[in-house]
Amino acid sequence: MKARWSLWIAALALVGAGLACSIRVTTAHIRAANLVRDPGGATRTLSFRPDDTFYLIVELANAPADSEVKVVWVQVGAGEGGADRIVGEDAVRSGSGTLVFSAEHPERQWRVGEYRAEVYLNGEQTHSLPFRVRF
Repeated sequence: MKARWSLWIAALALVGAGLACSIRVTTAHIRAANLVRDPGGATRTLSFRPDDTFYLIVELANAPADSEVKVVWVQVGAGEGGADRIVGEDAVRSGSGTLVFSAEHPERQWRVGEYRAEVYLNGEQTHSLPFRVRF
């Protein structure tokens, strides 16, 4: 009986050690995410014109070099049956610092309406920034 318990304890210890090795602890976080009119970030905005390029500046902090930051540009209610429609996305791997994302419409004209920029860090959404396109 004692030998069985020893085997079970040894097996649980191996499983526990394996799980502990696969856990990644990080303090990486998005310190700020702001929509801006220019890549230098001089002017924050919540609205763009139809012929603008959308810019988003993300401040990544305490991040190892392989952190993935992704931005998904969404037009609200513009898809089939009134669903939201993804109009662009971009992802980069980076360490701490300032990241600049942009979206330029392929036809040079965004539709007037409601949009949002979704920001993800290592696959988890951290921010959802609503904005408008209007004349």
